[in-house]
Amino acid sequence: MNKKNDSRPPETDHRPNLPDLTPPELAELCARWGEKPWRGRQLAVWLFRRGAEDWDQMTDLAKNFRLKLAEGARLAWPRLEASAEDQEALKLLWRLSDGLRVESVLIRERNHLTLCLSSQVGCALGCLFCRTGTLGFTRNLTSGEILGQVLGAKRLIRPGERLTNLVFMGMGEPLLNPEAVLRSLYVLNAPDFLALGKKRISLSTVGILPGLKTLSEGPDIGLTVSLAAP
Repeated sequence: MNKKNDSRPPETDHRPNLPDLTPPELAELCARWGEKPWRGRQLAVWLFRRGAEDWDQMTDLAKNFRLKLAEGARLAWPRLEASAEDQEALKLLWRLSDGLRVESVLIRERNHLTLCLSSQVGCALGCLFCRTGTLGFTRNLTSGEILGQVLGAKRLIRPGERLTNLVFMGMGEPLLNPEAVLRSLYVLNAPDFLALGKKRISLSTVGILPGLKTLSEGPDIGLTVSLAAP
């Protein structure tokens, strides 16, 4: 597989990581294990609405089913390693399951909060205005690693604040990882899960035509094309 298009981290543990699966895929997994398909919806709620980080948090699941999950699947979200805050922003450093790191930034603007998301570890494009480009490209993020930045940031929001906007403008070129970005968008838009709404999400790109075509198959979100380094 071409490394540039590989959205999965190198893992020695080949069990499926549940945050990387869509709600329909969770239902299919449960069916393969002999469970009712509606168990997949239960899992999706715990993962994508509540951000469960441990099997024992899923209190409405039978204990034998939780044991089956622990044996047959992984529950790996990005982990917060460091943060730095000033009056306008909270900078977050996430450690991924393979030890790599990505950043996201929670920006405070008047009465709303915007989270700037990463989609890759490093970047292959090397735009002169972007520091990430000097790092080179390591790998794409999975959809679960993208969603984990959102769920993790929501836990850090001050009382009385709420996350209102998302922008794919962190580390990496999102349209060089269109499949994982698109998978994350379905959960971000779904009213039963993160429910941010398409008008609250935008994507910044230098303009990757195949990625734009893939993105056009998903929710109608905002799009910003950089002309600084054509």
